[in-house]
Amino acid sequence: MSLLKACLNCVTFTWSSEDFAQTKGLALGQMLAPTLTIVFMSRIEAPVLQCRPPLICRYNDDFVICAAQAEMNGFKLTNGQCEHIELMKNTSSNDSFLFSNAQINIANGICKTKWCHKPSVKDILVHCLSAHPTYAKKTIVTNIFRPATGVCSGIKGSVSPRFACCRYQQILEGSTRGNPCVGDFPEFRSFSGR
Repeated sequence: MSLLKACLNCVTFTWSSEDFAQTKGLALGQMLAPTLTIVFMSRIEAPVLQCRPPLICRYNDDFVICAAQAEMNGFKLTNGQCEHIELMKNTSSNDSFLFSNAQINIANGICKTKWCHKPSVKDILVHCLSAHPTYAKKTIVTNIFRPATGVCSGIKGSVSPRFACCRYQQILEGSTRGNPCVGDFPEFRSFSGR
């Protein structure tokens, strides 16, 4: 226990020649952070495990709980274990469920998935008309569409990476019409500023 207290007390950093100490929580760069997380989550999950659920999975950031009353009671029990941690639950909207950057819709035994960006994610994207080099912008577009194409199951309205790259190249070159690769897509005019 003294080793854990020593590790928790040594989280300090310097900013503008002033020393600061983290007084609450655990720094992500801490060597014992994964071990302490497992110990802490085991303590929180212990009451739920005593109820002997048929399945329990722990993820880094997200987990799924079915809507049966027994699972909801387990969720409330888990949420009441620590005042500093509140587990969130998402409810379905439009017959689909948002989970780990994918929108999941199960209907008639068919699972359809679509990539989507969670509103809570604050990733910084570079605008196509910015002063960043062209290769940096192309890399960003590629990195956005790689997970999207890996997750999508072919729902109408999904944009293909080829379409996006052609459209992106058009915007960079200042051309918005007449390209056989893309054609005229008015929904992108406001994006390109034309």
